[in-house]
Amino acid sequence: MTAFEWGGLAYRNPSYVTQNARASWEVAKAMKLYASEHPYCEWCGRENRLQVHHCEPVSVAPEKAADPDNMITLCGKRCHITVGHAGNYANSYVANVKWMCQEVNPVKVEAKCEPQ
Repeated sequence: MTAFEWGGLAYRNPSYVTQNARASWEVAKAMKLYASEHPYCEWCGRENRLQVHHCEPVSVAPEKAADPDNMITLCGKRCHITVGHAGNYANSYVANVKWMCQEVNPVKVEAKCEPQ
């Protein structure tokens, strides 16, 4: 196997692509900016334990890793796993998670989750 073939194989490997995309300064900056513009869970309104979730995973679409249209803020309490991963982290992703949060369950900034 030549170095060129190995490089092509490594580039197509999802774990290699995911690791490099998530470690990218550009992606980290975009996620931090998105979190500052959306400082609440877009499903329940919680304002703490927030995580920026990629609607389409970086392993599926690494070119969208820094795209704010591919990001959504979800709280780490329950919404990230329940809404973002349909209750199972092994589940690949919920394709329409952003639409669900905007249309099905619109949340106002003042809204908050009840203590759990």
